[in-house]
Amino acid sequence: MRLLPVGDRAFLVELPTLAAVLALHRSLRAARPPGVVDLVPAARTLLVRAVDPDAAGAARALVASLGSLDELWTSSTNSSSVIPIEVVYDGEDLADVARLTGLSTDGIVAAHTGQLWTAAFGGFAPGFTYCIGENHTLDVPRRATPRTMVPAGSVGLAGEFSGVYPRASPGGWQLIGRSPAVLWDARRDPPALVAPGQRVRYVAVRDAVHVTPPPPPPAQRARRGLGVRATGPQALLQDAGRPGHAHLGVSESGAADAAAAARANALVGNAPEAVLIEALLGGLALEAIGDQVLAVTGADPTLFAAGTHPTGEYNPPVERPFVLPDGHVLVLGEPAIGLRSYVAVRGGIEAPRTLGSAATDLLSGEGPPPLRPGDALAVGDRAAGALGSAPAASGPPGDVTLNLRLGPRDDWFTWDAVAALFAQRWTVTPASNRVGVRLAGEPLARAREGELASEPTVAGAVQVPADGLPVVFGRDHPVTGGYPVIGVVDAAGLDALAQVRPGGTVRFVRAEWGRPPPAILAAMSTFDVVDLIRTKRDGGDLSDDEIRWLIDAYTDGAVGDEQMAAMAMAIFFNGLDARELPTWTQAMIDTGERMDFSTLSRPTADKHSTGGVGDKITLPLAPLVAACGVAVPQLSGRGLGHTGGTLDKLEAVPGWRAALSNEEMMRQLEEVGAVICAAGSGLAPADKKLYALRDVTGTVEAIPLIASSIMSKKIAEGTGALVLDVKTGAGAFMKTFDRSVELARTMVDLGKAAGVNTVALVTNMESPLGRSAGNAVEVAESVEVLAGGGPADVVELSLALAREMLAAAGVDTDPAEALASGKAMDTWKAMIRAQGGDPDAPLPAPREVEVVTAPASGVIQSMDAFAVGIAAWRLGAGRARKEDPVQAAAGVTWAAGVGDPVTAGQPLFALHTDTPERFDRAKEALADAVVIGPDAAATPPVVLERIV
Repeated sequence: MRLLPVGDRAFLVELPTLAAVLALHRSLRAARPPGVVDLVPAARTLLVRAVDPDAAGAARALVASLGSLDELWTSSTNSSSVIPIEVVYDGEDLADVARLTGLSTDGIVAAHTGQLWTAAFGGFAPGFTYCIGENHTLDVPRRATPRTMVPAGSVGLAGEFSGVYPRASPGGWQLIGRSPAVLWDARRDPPALVAPGQRVRYVAVRDAVHVTPPPPPPAQRARRGLGVRATGPQALLQDAGRPGHAHLGVSESGAADAAAAARANALVGNAPEAVLIEALLGGLALEAIGDQVLAVTGADPTLFAAGTHPTGEYNPPVERPFVLPDGHVLVLGEPAIGLRSYVAVRGGIEAPRTLGSAATDLLSGEGPPPLRPGDALAVGDRAAGALGSAPAASGPPGDVTLNLRLGPRDDWFTWDAVAALFAQRWTVTPASNRVGVRLAGEPLARAREGELASEPTVAGAVQVPADGLPVVFGRDHPVTGGYPVIGVVDAAGLDALAQVRPGGTVRFVRAEWGRPPPAILAAMSTFDVVDLIRTKRDGGDLSDDEIRWLIDAYTDGAVGDEQMAAMAMAIFFNGLDARELPTWTQAMIDTGERMDFSTLSRPTADKHSTGGVGDKITLPLAPLVAACGVAVPQLSGRGLGHTGGTLDKLEAVPGWRAALSNEEMMRQLEEVGAVICAAGSGLAPADKKLYALRDVTGTVEAIPLIASSIMSKKIAEGTGALVLDVKTGAGAFMKTFDRSVELARTMVDLGKAAGVNTVALVTNMESPLGRSAGNAVEVAESVEVLAGGGPADVVELSLALAREMLAAAGVDTDPAEALASGKAMDTWKAMIRAQGGDPDAPLPAPREVEVVTAPASGVIQSMDAFAVGIAAWRLGAGRARKEDPVQAAAGVTWAAGVGDPVTAGQPLFALHTDTPERFDRAKEALADAVVIGPDAAATPPVVLERIV
């Protein structure tokens, strides 16, 4: 049994068999834990949903303490009654089922009617129940192509299940007959003919039958109320919804923006569950039948009203109650901001209720139909409370940030995909509705293939279909689904999401399961963040407990960005001393997971570069060190600005993928020895928040913050040895040698304090490395190095770093031999193949190439690495934002470097891009990049300093 989080108010119990699911369902239904709203069984899981996080936590503890599943099964009682369902066996798929099972038509009927079927769980529509038989005689796959419409009453088979369609709907089940049974009638008690846990016997009959849906309730005439003149794009009756029926296939539904609806009812003195109108994008026109008190909330439309006597047109207020006199007409204009408005009338709208609610559910079909011009809405005459008041609302923004809790199926996705979920802004598409908000952006890659057995879902669940584009389930969501849910949006986020128009954007931020840890809650009464800021601002020291509390509280949201920004600025000016910095770094590590490579058969060593232009060293280095017997778990990133990214470069290799699961990474390290892949989102999550904050507060250059950012992730990666390549010069992040040495020494000390054998090389980045800067061009140059050639500086630095990594890992081998023998090349090819790439496939070629010639004859005195990096970036090799795409073939190559002679007019740079309009800006960057003079120029050293 495994418990998986589903937001902050629910969890999934994952069980090995359907029988175990049904046993636990019966047990919890017989003694329902306090505060539990829904118990929803599915094929291998049971959803437990509660009213609040505290009730969910208590239920979770109760389930975790239960006895064995065998005990549950024997202690739970099966209903002795059997529900008969008549079937005419004349389905159009009978012949296909006969072929698939090897039975005759009569044999199919005998097998279907000759066993008892147990209702397992509800499905895609109210009353549809997946029933499982006593044997597997009739197990058949779904149709290869689903039907666009299956008639109501159709009896079908799919996998191990049988069921009856309660209404016409699309479906891919194999149809074997028809039934006259009314599977769902909301006016019946209970409304579902078959509920989970009950038993069914199918009975063969000969007469043709037709399913007649129950007649709709008679329309009510309004004695006093509101007449609907116009509806705009959509107008629905809504209330607080109908929770507690998910096991029957009915979602909670209710107002999409529940907070706005509750506020509208409060303004006119209604109870929170009173019925009101949800209007989409304005256009709603209502006539008062008798004097009425109204309030409009949610989106921010301009309200227009006009009377039948000469009062003229006037504008009632939003977010405040107002009187609409008898015969006056209220019109909602299109809101400038937001999507849905709510119109409440004092006394509430009277409407027929199904399962205790008048909410219109667009997916299940429950509740009143959408409003139409000519409808008359009766208003209740019950006593209402006092009129309320609320501050004027400007309406929701065009984009929102949503708290999202990972699970239950985030492990179905790669680390890179989870990171991409939080890193990018997603665009809401026009296909969004109350069922789900569909998002467009960079697709999320799965770490697992195959299908997920249908399991329950909740409003706010972020389900990811096969195309990798998330769908955030709304109030009218399906109660079960077969695509993995990567996370769940907090309830308050659903209200905000309900107001985002197509074209608006959504960003997810990670929320942890439950409350902050008890240690943090206890410490919150001890430390005041403002006192800590003042201490560091005035040059004082923070204690270890203060630092740990600050990092934990910031990660959990108890300390705000503005407070941590002030702390970062205080650290920028006053630093962190030799005691504070290791504690700060360890506290960031402790906010996430730490990888463990101790089970590998070989030692591990990792390398980190602070980034530069043409810095493709990781590509030849990882397989080179692995060929010498050391495992290299190289977790890398993408480029930003003028510095390239290792993952961007490798993605130029056809088929290569950056995202690996933990299991794939461990297996590849054992079998191949080298992995270059994306870092997981679980490593040092505190750093991800603080890194983004530093970027917008002018505190990026603070050495303690740089060092702790790099080392928290590297130490969390779990390697036994670490070699740092700290660049210095024009193309580096650190421009001066002294600052680069200070950073290197700081990081080496942090590594050693954490028990990681750490050494640093300070290397030259005044000029770019090698003869190329870009993506595919740097891969080609790396392969050239592995083949025994390549630029001298790239070879020199690769061997220098390899020797340091091998020595740090305790391996006495000369890497030059592995390079010369071809072993490093063999490891490269094995590494690429292991990650889906083809090492022998041609690399992408640019559509356009333009040459920049030497302006004069002489010797190249210097080449500005920063200018070359900017040119490659402008050609499409880099990105301005993390979510921007890059061109695989874009980049810059050069045939001569510092110390080489050139002749005026000879090719100096070759510019590669797929978009030729980029050439002019790239050439601007290179205009003063090269200095040519008459004197000889020495080639600058590659390694400037070694720090241990």
